[in-house]
Amino acid sequence: MQHGAYRQPDNVARRSCVAKSPSGAYAQGMRTPAGSRPAARGAAPRLLQPRVKGWLSLGGEFLMGPRYVNLLEGIDETGSITAACRRIGISYRTCLYRLKQMEAVMGHALVVRARGGAGGGGAALTEEARHLVRVYRRWRGRLQELSDRAFREAERASSRRR
Repeated sequence: MQHGAYRQPDNVARRSCVAKSPSGAYAQGMRTPAGSRPAARGAAPRLLQPRVKGWLSLGGEFLMGPRYVNLLEGIDETGSITAACRRIGISYRTCLYRLKQMEAVMGHALVVRARGGAGGGGAALTEEARHLVRVYRRWRGRLQELSDRAFREAERASSRRR
């Protein structure tokens, strides 16, 4: 290879795949990671969609993101940290660490815990934790709506310039 020549990384394969946006525009020649499947010939084009994540911080420190919210919702619905961890596919140890992180940032407990034993244990969210989950879900839903609208506007503006 000549000095300065570009060599495509081994884990990226050039594939001819087609993505269709909500406005009906197609994006061609996208690069996909090796091992992923491009659209098969004759198959319906894949839809190009925006996806956003949202994190909340408190005093400049990370408080929670989507997985933390899923953990809190799981605890609220199952009454168990263990069951919530299984439900979202995260180890118990990681879940406890994340709960401790959130509680350290907040400065107080978000989950009331009862140790197991003969009568069984359990966990419940505090009212403030439930409030945080509700606020996050409303904000995240609105964020996605605004993102979708901005994406459609960008597509329309882009297709007018062709």
